[in-house]
Amino acid sequence: IPEIVRCFKEIGLNSVRLTGGEPLIRKKLENLVLTLNEMGLEDISLTTNGFFLEEKAQVLFDSGLRRVNISIDSLKEEKFSYLTGVDALKKVIRGLEKALVVGFSPVKVNVVFIKGFNDDEIEDFIKFSEAFGVEVRFIELMPVGGKFFSSRHFLSVDKIKELVESKYGK
Repeated sequence: IPEIVRCFKEIGLNSVRLTGGEPLIRKKLENLVLTLNEMGLEDISLTTNGFFLEEKAQVLFDSGLRRVNISIDSLKEEKFSYLTGVDALKKVIRGLEKALVVGFSPVKVNVVFIKGFNDDEIEDFIKFSEAFGVEVRFIELMPVGGKFFSSRHFLSVDKIKELVESKYGK
C-alpha cells in the first residue's frame, strides 16, 4: 500500500481512505497509518464497521489518522444484529464515542436505508446525529442481487431527502 500511495502521490494524490472488508482487523494498522502520514498526505481517513474502534481509536489517532466513517445501518439492536451477524451495536456506539473523545473530526456515520427494513429509522438517525454531534450520511442501497439487494428494497436519496424535509424543512 505505501508503494502504491508513493507512486500516486508523485502525480498529485493527497488523500487516502482505508477501507475494504474491515481495515481494523489488519495487523499493525497503526504502522500503515504512520507510514502514510509521514508521506505528507493532506488527509488520511478510515471507513469501518466500528467493531474494533473502541480499542484502536487512540493508537490510530496517535499515528496520524484524523477522520473516520462508521457504517451503522440500524439503531435497533435486533436489526443491527440481523444485518451484521453479531450483537454488537452497543460496542460500535462505544467505538464512535471513543473516536469523538480522542479527537477524530469529523466522525461520520454511513447509513444504507433499505425500504421496508430500516427506513422507519430516518428520524432516529437525525436525532442520533444531533445527540452525538456526528454527520449522518444516507446512502442508497445498490440493487445488485441477494437478500436485500433488489429494486423493491431500493430507497433513493431523493426520497430520503423528501422525507427529511417534510419533517424538518429544507
